[in-house]
Amino acid sequence: MAVTLPDPGRIAEVRRELHAGLTKVKDLLSAVEVADELVPELASTLGSMGRRMVLVLFGNQPATIRQVQDFWQAAVPAWRNGGHTAVVECLGDEGHLLPLEFLPLFDIAGCDDGVTDRTDFLRACRSFVGFSCVVRRRILPVPVARDGGIRPGQDGRLTVRYLQDDSLPGADVEREWLTGEASARVRLRGPYPNDGHTAADVAGHIFDPVDDRDDPDHVQHFSCHCDTTTTSPLDYELTLRGAGRALRLTLGGLGDHLVKLGARAPRPARTMPLVFLNACGSSRMDATSTLSFPKLFLENGNRGFLGTEVAIPDEEAAEFAVAFYRELLLGGASFGVAVHRARMRLLEKFGNPIGLAYSVYGNTDLQVVQQEASQR
Repeated sequence: MAVTLPDPGRIAEVRRELHAGLTKVKDLLSAVEVADELVPELASTLGSMGRRMVLVLFGNQPATIRQVQDFWQAAVPAWRNGGHTAVVECLGDEGHLLPLEFLPLFDIAGCDDGVTDRTDFLRACRSFVGFSCVVRRRILPVPVARDGGIRPGQDGRLTVRYLQDDSLPGADVEREWLTGEASARVRLRGPYPNDGHTAADVAGHIFDPVDDRDDPDHVQHFSCHCDTTTTSPLDYELTLRGAGRALRLTLGGLGDHLVKLGARAPRPARTMPLVFLNACGSSRMDATSTLSFPKLFLENGNRGFLGTEVAIPDEEAAEFAVAFYRELLLGGASFGVAVHRARMRLLEKFGNPIGLAYSVYGNTDLQVVQQEASQR
């Protein structure tokens, strides 16, 4: 089917509705475990967010809305079946990229206050594209690296560079999992910042993710505060903390360093790492402006980016990160499937839908390449 989508101003309004709706959902969540009595209000809030976005996109046109719903149900007939996950690619420049995951296109009326328990809530949540499909976002005209392999180093382990705000309890949880349960498969670089770490050092490792002659980073993980509410995108800020001090990284400052490094000399040919920006705690984020950090990393050549549309409560952020890495690093899942399974784990185990706020950019087919012992 063909439906003409509105002008960029309408997309911006959709993102404003998304930000308002996700903030309401987040504010209802006092803990990762959702109380049964909260389910009707949570379903109503989530469903209302999705329908308001549909209204902005298509207007009050019942025939068009039913046509769109019928198309999605026919295109993905197994949308109710958690064992079958379709992949949907969503393309657009920064002004036209549709937040597709958050639209309840499979059953637009299904998520409301008539949902009374977790079983109904899980079923209703699958009406949202992001709970039934892997959504691969692509920011045009940035190319996407198509190599689907994450190849361990000489010792059979994957290198994760860990940048954190050590005042966040969730950062400790994520780091302890990587150095505990995952230690046989993961070599941790960091945590950073340390005593001498500067913004130029961070930019240097983003530009060329290698320490001396060691294997390059496979993943660069940020567990930190993030502020994307400033007027200028160049002032968007990440705050790291360690060794008793804060290290503030603005988008413009990182970009300055990256432009300078690129102008000095060509970067050695490398397979660039996956980036996970896990913005949590008291972060201030606006879903109308979260595309700039993904674009910075994808233009840098990073093969994939995982980030959040709004600030995620610390407990949920850590739970999601561990579930994601368990699937990607230990479970053999692809990047996109690992994100989808982490979303579903929070929903199925805790009744918590906040995993929907994590968005995937780049190559969702990225997958750890299993090595035979004789190859190590």
